[in-house]
Amino acid sequence: MPQPEFKWHPLLNADERTPGVWTMVDSTGRDYGTVRIVREGGAIVYVSELRGERLGGRNVSLRQAVEKVHAAFVRFYSNVPVRAR
Repeated sequence: MPQPEFKWHPLLNADERTPGVWTMVDSTGRDYGTVRIVREGGAIVYVSELRGERLGGRNVSLRQAVEKVHAAFVRFYSNVPVRAR
């Protein structure tokens, strides 16, 4: 019987220490980014930050927001361009 394939996602790096604020934690336990849920008018959006610097745009899902933070984190340590979905 084939083994199921498990895929890792940056959401697994997100730790919700405070309600509505997810802290992105690297493999050594260091914080590298945050995602906040905020209300703008009638819309609920997620704001992404990498090391305190706001990443452009608003995200409509937590998944999209953590992908953006993680892609920026990888790009910081790499010469190869990385795109979030």
